[in-house]
Amino acid sequence: EKEKKESKVGDSFGPSWATFWFEINFQVPKEWIGKEVHFLWNSNSEALLFDKNGVVLQGLNGGEGWDRREEFYIDQKLIDQDGSLKFYIELACNEMFGNGFGGQINPPDPNRYFKLKKAEIALFDRLAFDLMYDFKIVMECAKELDSKRHRSREALITGNEMLKVFDPNDRDSWQEARDIAAKFLGKKNGDSTHNIISVGHCHIDVAWLWPYAETRRKAGRSWANQLKFMEQNPNFQFMQSQAQLYDWVKEDYPELFERIKARAKEGKFIHVGGSWVETDGVLPSGESFCRQFLYGQRFFKEEFGSYCTEFSLPDSFGYSAAFPQILRLSKIDSFITQKLSWNLFNKFPNSTFVWEGLDGSNVFTHFPPADTYNASLQVKELLFTEENFKDKEISSYSLCLYGHGDGGGGPVIDHLERIKRIHDVQGLPRVIEQTPKYFFDKVKEENREYPLKTWRGELYLELHRGTFTSQAAVKKGNRKCELMLREAELYATLAKNLAGFNYPQKEFEKLWKNVLLNTFHDVLPGSSIGLAYADAREIHQQVLKRASEIRSDALLALTNKNTKTNGTQLEKAITVWNSLPWERREIVEIDCPPEVLAIVASASSTESMVTLNKKGHSYVLRNQFVEVIINEHTATVDIIDLKSNRKLVQNGNRFVLFNDKCLFWDSWDVEINHSEKELPIKGYCEGSLTIKVVESGPLRCVLEVFLPISETSSLSQTITLNCLSSRLDIANKVDWHEKHKCLKVKVPTHIFSDHVTFDHQFGFIRRSNLKNTSWDVARFEVTVQKYMVISEYGSGVALMQDCKYGCSATQDGTLYLTLLRAPKSPDANCDMGHHEFTYAIQSYNASTFQDARIMQSAYELNQPVNVLTYDRPVQLNENEIVAVETEESII
Repeated sequence: EKEKKESKVGDSFGPSWATFWFEINFQVPKEWIGKEVHFLWNSNSEALLFDKNGVVLQGLNGGEGWDRREEFYIDQKLIDQDGSLKFYIELACNEMFGNGFGGQINPPDPNRYFKLKKAEIALFDRLAFDLMYDFKIVMECAKELDSKRHRSREALITGNEMLKVFDPNDRDSWQEARDIAAKFLGKKNGDSTHNIISVGHCHIDVAWLWPYAETRRKAGRSWANQLKFMEQNPNFQFMQSQAQLYDWVKEDYPELFERIKARAKEGKFIHVGGSWVETDGVLPSGESFCRQFLYGQRFFKEEFGSYCTEFSLPDSFGYSAAFPQILRLSKIDSFITQKLSWNLFNKFPNSTFVWEGLDGSNVFTHFPPADTYNASLQVKELLFTEENFKDKEISSYSLCLYGHGDGGGGPVIDHLERIKRIHDVQGLPRVIEQTPKYFFDKVKEENREYPLKTWRGELYLELHRGTFTSQAAVKKGNRKCELMLREAELYATLAKNLAGFNYPQKEFEKLWKNVLLNTFHDVLPGSSIGLAYADAREIHQQVLKRASEIRSDALLALTNKNTKTNGTQLEKAITVWNSLPWERREIVEIDCPPEVLAIVASASSTESMVTLNKKGHSYVLRNQFVEVIINEHTATVDIIDLKSNRKLVQNGNRFVLFNDKCLFWDSWDVEINHSEKELPIKGYCEGSLTIKVVESGPLRCVLEVFLPISETSSLSQTITLNCLSSRLDIANKVDWHEKHKCLKVKVPTHIFSDHVTFDHQFGFIRRSNLKNTSWDVARFEVTVQKYMVISEYGSGVALMQDCKYGCSATQDGTLYLTLLRAPKSPDANCDMGHHEFTYAIQSYNASTFQDARIMQSAYELNQPVNVLTYDRPVQLNENEIVAVETEESII
């Protein structure tokens, strides 16, 4: 509809992220009809090719890189009878890996322009092309095979003989050279050779160095390429995960999606994963993991007629111990990843093994020994795959995922030409084009005779630990959305069953899918560009708003259904709703009209009150459980358990600031030596910290603290101890404007223990806080869900929070919570600005942390009661609407 403008090679198009459409017309020479004609396009950017009717043909990727694809094979049916040929091209003003300024993972340059360097049709010389690849493979064998072995020398002689007969002016000599290569490549392997099951693969980051909107187009471009290869290569098979990508393609390219479904029926286009997106593997809640497979498997069943049996998550930064159980319950029995090959300290001992989770559930697991999900199929890589396979005594099979990925693309012609030639060549591993299911079936067959080894517990990645903290806002948004949806669904379910409420199932599904989208393994960890976080922030805000509205509507329906009037005339009615499946005592705040003079506290005796006194340079807060001593100069806290009269925390709530400059992966990494030297904190050094009393009992005592961190950053705290428990709540507001700094809070304890317990999806795990082994040393920063506990028999200290995930514990009994980082790439403004979060310190005197109800306390911190006011005279019945058998069960 817009005015067309003539373009030519040499023109530039931009700026970054812009889109241009081209109509391209050619006249194919008569003498070319019936010959192999290619269309060549290189705009130094990504592009998508359409025929004259708007049918998607193929993705194109410009530049001069290893992932370039500038050629399109022109089917004769695309050429009109008069020789005319028309295409449409959608040009995207970004490279495969975005628009990084001066480096791939740098923040994007908003003003990049892309020069069109090629737009033409050309005759393709298939014989010359085939000869080139024959010679390339023979020479790789000569270079990479053991030079002391006959096969290497044979390859060298073969290459020499090819050159001797080759005459660039005599095409017959080209075929003669190919015949020489065929003799070498035609020699087969024996039965004992290693077998590599190869399958095409295209890892597409749902967002990373580009926003969500560009990913939708990346999927269309990448998958169109694979369909084109399936037309040309009958043996080609391709695997792809992430239901979200399929759903986007279905919406944006419906005709392409139907072709994908047709190839899926033939077993060529293989859906794997079973999840909605390739999620982060350690940060989401257990419920979030379950929803990944609920909606992912449901999509694949509805659209393709079958569930996925393999979970592929090749690029997450660690893997929760809850996965095996969740996978088994999702009809998945196998797992593929390679990410632990990135470990900096310890080599993982197996390639193929059984992974056992928290409850004893297990899945067959394979780490492709090429140590990549973007395999090249070069001879060097094939030999490394065989050498690096760690279970040779048990199995003769490994899996290879080949094709370009992260920014999409998938296999290119180079991969397919290689696989034609190296599928069974003496001296190389045998390469079999098959599916992941075929591979795991072979593994299971071998496992019956030679049982695989078992790894129990989490799969911890010894790298990218900064992702537990970077982009604090998206992590907080995720936690709040998970919890808000929990309450909205719970109350909506109750209201449906008890009050006829219209349960919005489709709406909940849409909300959850949006939350799951933001758990993608480069979004939630904090390793994407700023544009991605603008999208994520908007999604979280919309989810929270709508889920809150549904929750309120459901509670109103429940209130109306259970309301009984008793003649008492009240101007207002107040209801307090507890969504947790146990009784709880809370102090709630309500807005009172001006004429209300006082509200009588419910405390039954002075023993259940909390007091505050000033002693020297300290404030002393005391209830029936603990005495908390707060230093007026530092706001650090000592906590004394009154039952045992033992000091369990000394100088807790102490902030520490470190340099946080990593070697390369800025938003991703925290280096092992980052904590060796503390940086000065302005308020501690200058004595400019201030503290004042806001409330002094009897229900709670509250102090407010202001702490300058540096010349540009500051922190304010509200420290609260109430009369109900030993938990000390510390709400924080931080204005953060730093560069390559890391802020932590530390809680030194007097607990002697060689391990710490961490809240985990659907349970808890114990990790060593010692440094006895390299495996211990590597875990200098780990993840937590809601609480961490260091304990002895009879005593312990818990550190809990409402939206933080990175933490650590040291051998001297100190707990650390990592609060904020300040990386500068790929988002130059990562975490700059205002933050609000709460953490709490709770000591206890009980046999175990379970007896001390630490888990329940952490949930109560994260899931406050809902206080609702109604402008009418009502009185509610008290109802225990849902009951569970044990307090360890949480709905």
